[in-house]
Amino acid sequence: MFWVYVMFVPLSRFSRVLVLGLALTGFALLAGHAAPLSLAHTPERNACAGTKENEEVRIGAILPRGGPFTILGEESLQGLRTSGLAEFEHNGVGVTLEIYDNNSESFVTRRRGEQALDNGCRVIVGAISSSNTRALAADAARTDADVAVVTPASTYPTLTNKLENLIRVPFDDRMQGKAAAEAFVDALRANDDNENGEEESALTAAIVGQVENAYSMRLAETFQRRFEELGGTVVAKEWIHGDDHSGVVASVAKHEPQGVFVPVYYPEAALLLRSARDAWRDVVIFGSDGWDSPELLSTAGAALDELTCYITTHFVADHDRASDFVKRYRSRYDEPPGTLAGLSYDTGKLIKQALREAIEEADGVPTAAQIREALLSVEEVAGAMDPFRIDAETRNSTRRPVVARVTGEGFRYQRDLSEAIADAAGEPAVGQVRLVRERNGEFIAIVSFAEPEVAERDEWYIHDAQGQTIATFFPRGDVTPNEVHNEEVWLSGGFEPVPGARLARRGDRVSDQRELEPLEEDTE
Repeated sequence: MFWVYVMFVPLSRFSRVLVLGLALTGFALLAGHAAPLSLAHTPERNACAGTKENEEVRIGAILPRGGPFTILGEESLQGLRTSGLAEFEHNGVGVTLEIYDNNSESFVTRRRGEQALDNGCRVIVGAISSSNTRALAADAARTDADVAVVTPASTYPTLTNKLENLIRVPFDDRMQGKAAAEAFVDALRANDDNENGEEESALTAAIVGQVENAYSMRLAETFQRRFEELGGTVVAKEWIHGDDHSGVVASVAKHEPQGVFVPVYYPEAALLLRSARDAWRDVVIFGSDGWDSPELLSTAGAALDELTCYITTHFVADHDRASDFVKRYRSRYDEPPGTLAGLSYDTGKLIKQALREAIEEADGVPTAAQIREALLSVEEVAGAMDPFRIDAETRNSTRRPVVARVTGEGFRYQRDLSEAIADAAGEPAVGQVRLVRERNGEFIAIVSFAEPEVAERDEWYIHDAQGQTIATFFPRGDVTPNEVHNEEVWLSGGFEPVPGARLARRGDRVSDQRELEPLEEDTE
């Protein structure tokens, strides 16, 4: 959701605050009444567990409680607390959860990280933006600190590639961009069918993003590539600046796209939707997880009930699978949880489960290395909505995006984007992977079809040996009997079809899926 954040702080104002703070601290020292900065961190000790230093695991949560991400930081903290992490106790070993305010700033994040390490934290939860999380994990790695860093929200694609002490609970933006394109295509086709009831028209879309926002740019790029792979055409790309979006809205409307993809954060999205209330009434609008905030609903207001809006996201509170967590969260905070609350709840549950295993392995208080190993070996976590685990090789979550409809009443669950193949009658799928090669850091499979009656619009899947979907695609051209059709497929999240991968078509029985047979690698 959040991976790069740029903030311009008025230096004179900041300097005045800093000087005032230093002056007050100095005065207190001179007066003999010096005390630690109370806003730096707040410990939440489990009174039921051991209170000796060697009977506890200190966990530091570095989250924004000031600055532009304050709402998100508070929601994340509430989800973490709802998980019961602060009350954890196992075999006499308890937890002290220390809350650190990073004020949404990277340099403050680094200072809070140093404080957490100095205070003996063996696990750090944080941060919201990926730039802050990267700074946190990189600093810990450079100092050889014995700590595990778990992020509940940072989604920059390569964040976990080199930071071996970092574990990610959400899916990344590369996966979201592709999933958004696939869901977007489905929504456009459904909308087109409702209007015409006959042949499907060519798919067209506009993209509206922010040039200065790397999160927005990455999602726009990934979405466009996948949308064009699925046969769509991007007819316009516009970039918003400031608070007046009327010009962008009018420019997009001139191109008459069937839909608009808007990968921006909720403040910009809300203003854009208010401006587009009339001009985009007949198009499908798709947003990203950056929309997922109550602030979007209150700012966009009635426009949401007059527009057709969807988002891809990590968690939707109105789903039946989330009911237990929602009840627990509501009883504590008297409000529905948002996505950050769900992700942070999952983070707390993951850490608790890993701590149980690590404590038993260590027969006492575990080291950070033992906790990291346990975090990667947890078989399954019963999350806020769906079970998940952490892939030990990539240190990323196995969770997949879901689609939500956005109306004035809130975010309403629509569908999963990782549905298992239905156990229904269907023709068995056959095929081979002819080639796998790396391009721009991603793996590509060339799937060879030689099957009669494979329609262009059939939806196909590639599953890995564990049944996880690593590619979803529609063949670009018709496949005729006795003719080989080669389809280039981008694999999600950098996955590679290893032995045991299978090809399947929507509607196939699981027993009808065929194992792929990798052929000799092409040298192209």
